[in-house]
Amino acid sequence: MNKETITDKQGISILVLFLCGSTLIFDTAVGAKEDIWLAIIIAFLCAFVMAMLYARVLSLFPGKDIFDILIIAFGTVIGRVLCLFYVFFSIHLASLVLYNFEEFITIAALSDTPALVPLVTIMFLFIWIIKSGIKVLGNWSEFFVVILFILVFLTLPFFIPIAKIENLKPFLYNGIQPVLDGALLSFTFPFTEIVVFLGVGAALKNKKSPYKVYALGLAFGALIIFSSAVMHMMVLGGENMGRTFFPPYRSYKLINIREFFTRIEIVIGAALIIGGFVKISVCLFSACRGLCKVFAIDNYKVIATPICILATIISTTNFTGVLELVEWDNTVWIWYSLFFEVVLFLFVLIGVEIKVRIRKRS
Repeated sequence: MNKETITDKQGISILVLFLCGSTLIFDTAVGAKEDIWLAIIIAFLCAFVMAMLYARVLSLFPGKDIFDILIIAFGTVIGRVLCLFYVFFSIHLASLVLYNFEEFITIAALSDTPALVPLVTIMFLFIWIIKSGIKVLGNWSEFFVVILFILVFLTLPFFIPIAKIENLKPFLYNGIQPVLDGALLSFTFPFTEIVVFLGVGAALKNKKSPYKVYALGLAFGALIIFSSAVMHMMVLGGENMGRTFFPPYRSYKLINIREFFTRIEIVIGAALIIGGFVKISVCLFSACRGLCKVFAIDNYKVIATPICILATIISTTNFTGVLELVEWDNTVWIWYSLFFEVVLFLFVLIGVEIKVRIRKRS
């Protein structure tokens, strides 16, 4: 495979946009209600530990991605089987975010347009970006992460007239359990989904890059998610957020400055397009690279088209509606994703550490 590299700044930008992905239209840890801020902080601290472990694996094998490392540490057979697990997770995650695209566009903007129309259009964009390479995605992310920060933080002050600090009180009114449940959901969605970034880790420039990219990318991404979720909770309140499919979209619709500055919910659409595009792209990059390692294909770009088509097809068959998606997220997703993001990864980490120690002794 041709060696592609991205700068640390580009890697951080990709991770920030990846984390914001579909989170900015759904919010996370909503079940914690007035304690949403605490749930997100707990989730971030736990996810930071995992992020450092992700970085540890990449730093042990500079210039390698998770798929290279799996084959090196576990051998050709077991290594390729483990690769297939992460390929599956990457494609499935891409299809879920694509479904978020479809539902949001259909419900919020193009209710009379067949869902397949925007999906097919978006699919061609992903084929193009994967064939262009990770360097192009890095350049794109480095520019648009600034746009995302501007969209989010310059619009937050407009919520002040309608925000109520009372919606964040009383502290721990429902006990600690809702906070822990919300933290667990936030931990798996979106924080530890960054395990998928391991699939493009070979593009990082040096041995220390993974630590810097994961630490700063997670921190900046968490800052945006935290600020957005807390403000929306202050505007809508716990009950309204729990009953709304897209809480941020509803919050932005409430902004009305002297009947002049209104209808800025387009900000949420823009955030979804920017963040969601990067998140799906990283998942598809990872899936393509993983399959190439499994089947010994030299150039991952040659399978970009079938992988993108597969992810699009899966996205149309995942759920029958947004209600089913929300129910699945709150019941199945947490435990399903924990297997890939934590359980399977820790097994991989142990195997990699053993392999490194054997190498040092020999």
